[in-house]
Amino acid sequence: MHVLMISERIPPHGWGGQISTYQDIISLSENDFRVTLITNKFAGEKDLEKINKNITIVRIPLSQSAVKKVCVLGHFGTYLSYKMMRYDNKKIAKIIKVKKPDLVHIQDLEIGTSGLKQYQRIPIIATIRSCWPICPNESLFNGKNYCYNCTTEKMLKCQFFSNKEIQTNYKLMHHALYNSLLLPFNVYILKKILVNRQKDLFYNTDNIITISKYLKYMLQKNYNLSTGKIHTIYPSLPNFPYVPPRMEDEKIIFTFIGRFSFSKGLINLLKAFKEALRRNRHIQLRIFGSGPLDWYVKKYIRQARLYPFISNEGSFPYDFFPRIMKDTDVVIMPSLAPEGFGRVAMEAMACGRAVFINPIGGLVEQVKEGLNGFYVNCNDLTIFSNRILEVADTPREKLVNMGLQAREYVLKNFDKNTNTRNLIALYKKTVVN
Repeated sequence: MHVLMISERIPPHGWGGQISTYQDIISLSENDFRVTLITNKFAGEKDLEKINKNITIVRIPLSQSAVKKVCVLGHFGTYLSYKMMRYDNKKIAKIIKVKKPDLVHIQDLEIGTSGLKQYQRIPIIATIRSCWPICPNESLFNGKNYCYNCTTEKMLKCQFFSNKEIQTNYKLMHHALYNSLLLPFNVYILKKILVNRQKDLFYNTDNIITISKYLKYMLQKNYNLSTGKIHTIYPSLPNFPYVPPRMEDEKIIFTFIGRFSFSKGLINLLKAFKEALRRNRHIQLRIFGSGPLDWYVKKYIRQARLYPFISNEGSFPYDFFPRIMKDTDVVIMPSLAPEGFGRVAMEAMACGRAVFINPIGGLVEQVKEGLNGFYVNCNDLTIFSNRILEVADTPREKLVNMGLQAREYVLKNFDKNTNTRNLIALYKKTVVN
């Protein structure tokens, strides 16, 4: 079978979705599938083609990506970007006509399905990795708590009060001014985006893949969709080895890996950890990643004089993940917005580490309290701080045992071969129908 896959970028660029796309491409090619990847980025493509002769890379400029990067008009820029999908899909349709694939698999929400069906009658599958079909902010997060069933009134409040990255950074005040002056127009634009995305997703695809049962449930809860059209296929487990834990040091090291944003719970984590340090100086927090709050993290650590108890260590290549785990006892994911699926949690458990989470969204399908991780309400700083201290007091032998159970759990539930078989079965079913 010949599959044409569309992704805005592939590793070493991108987020967890692109890493999952990369693994799908490799797995399919190893199972004698021909894969043509249409992408917008250059880096990493040559490595893919070297891996397997069944992989072909087609690089085209995707206009909506360029619009998003140069446009400073907030959500209006997002709207323009979405409208450019039809122009991009005309170019993609020409490639489909030449390559003649059996099926198209759209991996990134940035690409969309707009127009592909009208240009080329071909089976289309779309993967949903976040809550974008339900929430215009793609997060189900109103700035304080997770939410659902958005209304105009809720959206106004959400848009005005939820963007903590802008509110806390004086350098972005022109964005805040724009958002406040044109708020009603922004909400109108967001509603247009949401309606168009839903139409594209529900009417222009043959099957939908969600990366967690949580996302599948939310789609079915909010829309009258056939259960036979939505399929949950978890992202594949990376080929990470078991990393022997630290045993000699009495200090407990927590590690955060992710985007530096308010919705990821990073601000709450810093404040809760600072409070925990007042009562226990034998704990340490390592922070890896980047994002809009990068400036805030550096400033907070410096002004509160928290180094070396809290260290900002930046981004790292994907294959360095096991190295990070060598000096990690517990991986912490304090997301305030519900995650569709937590790749970091899966990767940490594959290396034999317990994971500390806010139990919302798809994360609860991966991390089980007392078995392979810990739960905490990350919205309440007092509860959060106390729970950090409780986890730090956990006997090291128990942490090691939880790490072993974590690895066993992910090897059983996120097996790469099983997920690939499920994906191939869906491909065949879609083509036949």
